[in-house]
Amino acid sequence: MVTYYVCVRGSGSQTISVREPQHLEKWNIANNQLPRRLKRPEPSVTTK
Repeated sequence: MVTYYVCVRGSGSQTISVREPQHLEKWNIANNQLPRRLKRPEPSVTTK
């Protein structure tokens, strides 16, 4: 199980490649609806 960097949920490592484009698209839609002062940069992969 890995923690997914966009939605911060746990997921199997094999589903990450399927989920990433879908979740980034949903994140961008929601972020674009925010007022300018609340918008954040797109999340990126972080390694530990």
